[in-house]
Amino acid sequence: MKTRRTSAVLLPRLAACALVLAGLALSWQLLVLRHRSGTSHPPYSSHRADPLGARVLHEALGSLRDTHVVRLEDTAAGLDTPTATTLLVLGLDAPETGALPESLARSIEAFAHAGGRVVVALTPLPRETWATRRAERRARTGPGSPGTEDALDPPASLRERWGFDLAYDWLPLAADGSGSLQPARATASPLGAAASLPTELDWRTGVRLSLLSTNWQVLYLVGDQPVLAQRRWGAGELCVTTDAYPFSNEGMVKDRHPGLLAWFLGERRIVAFEETHLGTERSGGVAVLARHYRLHGFLVGALLVLGLAVLRAQWPLVPRTRTGNTEDEVAGLASDAGLASLVQRAIPSEELPRLALEEWTRSVGNHHPGWTPLLGQLAQQVQQDAARGS
Repeated sequence: MKTRRTSAVLLPRLAACALVLAGLALSWQLLVLRHRSGTSHPPYSSHRADPLGARVLHEALGSLRDTHVVRLEDTAAGLDTPTATTLLVLGLDAPETGALPESLARSIEAFAHAGGRVVVALTPLPRETWATRRAERRARTGPGSPGTEDALDPPASLRERWGFDLAYDWLPLAADGSGSLQPARATASPLGAAASLPTELDWRTGVRLSLLSTNWQVLYLVGDQPVLAQRRWGAGELCVTTDAYPFSNEGMVKDRHPGLLAWFLGERRIVAFEETHLGTERSGGVAVLARHYRLHGFLVGALLVLGLAVLRAQWPLVPRTRTGNTEDEVAGLASDAGLASLVQRAIPSEELPRLALEEWTRSVGNHHPGWTPLLGQLAQQVQQDAARGS
């Protein structure tokens, strides 16, 4: 009966623990799948595996025998061999370009000046999308906020710093009625044709380069507006393209141009994917150190030990002592109460004084002669009481 009652209490608790563990395992699996897909990262991040990411290019380059691929989550100036490295800055948001962080601009310039090749690819963005986002940001931040105009208007700082500005053109709607935008047609310049680049490309953005300084060499144009150009910067090269689509996973599958990608990368054996401008930055926290030193097994073991300690505290191996009465148990008595109950059942109340005096005389009187007069008086008193009771 007791075993059945214990099982009835224990089984629901074990089932609840099993459900909690199953929920934790499912949550962990979902987090792992989300991390592997990279959808928590911004578009054109090399961590993303969906059409908006650039993981296909990252893994394809990593499979090449003589090419070393890294993700740069610190500063670009920290690369040891810039002369052998191509730095890819993919998905730089066109409306944000005017507010290019000073630290990122300086690291790019220092890297290129030391002999590195830098490829800056802007996010594909039609003019109407850019205008909508500009209006939304103005409504959110307010027109009088400090630095608002510098961050929202077409960035003039690029003109002063890198010698070019941005312009925007409309992309027409596709003729199939799907509501999607019709890509523009970019044609190679004589310099692009001399570099054996594709003669024509689909260009999926309304962003154009304008007011280029004489230092820039144009390789592709949409109409008469440049969309891809490069220039010397110190001992290195700086290349700017307004369309990052060729680097994306979707572009690698649907509209791949190996010759164009090879030209972007140049003859460099190291390719670095810059991630800090997308918000992915390495920190020195405990989780980073744990991953670096491969402490996953230790952490899992610590969690298992903690879980076992909690289970042991909740359900100890040694049965607990029950202090209260239950319907399946008979209530007992303490030692003094049990002795009193035994005497009451075995000895009549009128015989108790006589038997107690005899026991006392047997155990004490023989060893203490001085108590003999007292014992005699008590014996007389017991006899008198017995006579009165009878």
